[in-house]
Amino acid sequence: MKTTKIFSLLPLIILSLVLFTGCSHQTPADNQDEVVEIIKQEATNVNSPITPKMTLSKNAKYKVEFVAEWSAATHPNDYPAGAHFSPFVAYSHNSSTGANIFTKGETPTPGVEEMSESGKTAILIKEIQNIIDSNFALNQTKGKRIDSPGIDSNELNFSQDFSYITFVSMLAPSPDWFVAASTNLIENEKWKDKIELKLITYDSGGDDGQELTSKDKDSDPKQNITIFNDNLQKLGKIILTKI
Repeated sequence: MKTTKIFSLLPLIILSLVLFTGCSHQTPADNQDEVVEIIKQEATNVNSPITPKMTLSKNAKYKVEFVAEWSAATHPNDYPAGAHFSPFVAYSHNSSTGANIFTKGETPTPGVEEMSESGKTAILIKEIQNIIDSNFALNQTKGKRIDSPGIDSNELNFSQDFSYITFVSMLAPSPDWFVAASTNLIENEKWKDKIELKLITYDSGGDDGQELTSKDKDSDPKQNITIFNDNLQKLGKIILTKI
């Protein structure tokens, strides 16, 4: 190996010696320093293995699994008859504020309000489609109603430009409460293989009811979206698995 390395450096050494003797505008000491530095660099290049750069695939598809854990065992004082979650809606988007369907501390959109109060998703899906048409999001998917505890899943496409996910679903019965989660699926220039996200429970601010089974009473004016009390947190999770 040592012999091979020496021979690989011979052309460079000869060329350097020629330059050393032929350059009159530099002092021998200056030129000698240049030759030594070049030889050192060449030796480094010979000894250093070439490591291929990892490239991030442009697109990715994930299984979105909604694991509803809300039950009499987990929430004995807050688990009414018929407890369930509305069909979830999830969409892939970028990091701009224009991609958000809701923001904590702001009033809900008509779609988020309807979803949180009745579980209906028609307006919300149109709002997300408008976000897609505005080039802030890529696509969306919808699940089905599930009694809790229970599991539902669907698939969702992502790309390098749209690597974020937002997930929402109403907990029912409730006045206007919903669960949500959001994250970026690219980390350190790699798609995450699998990740679990704990769902956070929010009050959309569209209804004044204080109990799970309260009758509808629209807020006037509409209130801001807030994180709900601790007694109705930890209702479930979503598991995102790269396909």
